[in-house]
Amino acid sequence: FWITASSDSHVNQRDGGSDFDPGEYSKTYVWARPEADDILGGVRGGRMFAVTGDLIDALELTVQAADGSGGVGRMGESVGLPSGTPMKVQLRVRKPDSANAAGQHPVLRQLELIVGSAGGRSPQMQTRRFTAKDWKQEGSWYEVTWELLAPAGGGFVRARGSSTDEETPLADIKGEDPWQDLWFHSNPVFIAR
Repeated sequence: FWITASSDSHVNQRDGGSDFDPGEYSKTYVWARPEADDILGGVRGGRMFAVTGDLIDALELTVQAADGSGGVGRMGESVGLPSGTPMKVQLRVRKPDSANAAGQHPVLRQLELIVGSAGGRSPQMQTRRFTAKDWKQEGSWYEVTWELLAPAGGGFVRARGSSTDEETPLADIKGEDPWQDLWFHSNPVFIAR
């Protein structure tokens, strides 16, 4: 089961409704060649991320041993890391050059890396939040890195980011301007023991 963005439309906002045209506000990006089989393979394999309001248009999430040994896991993949192994999580996102459908260039305010591991009835989460003072920027690309120990018993790593300062996405309030509350969410990289 993978994360995707919903883009169903019945009556567009500009026509008095509450919907957007498909792809106008929310999008799912798939890492694939422009061929049907590879696109479907990317969807089935979780090589995708969801974004609203064109906050970003590219995302690369990798997990590997901190010393560079062994394999590299990407979205939808697993990487083998024994419990307690120092691991490096790297997130790179790209800001679009063009304005979104609202004619805006949203500002990325935060990036967050989330590491989950098995623990009782629900996963145990470690999170690290990054702001502009923490990330490296090269052109349109923003990059953050987090080194920590691989979770005991395996787990996952995923990423999200926002145009807000909210630590977690809050429920929308009736009448809220959706273009001021933009997020992206990645699919996970799995950590196998």
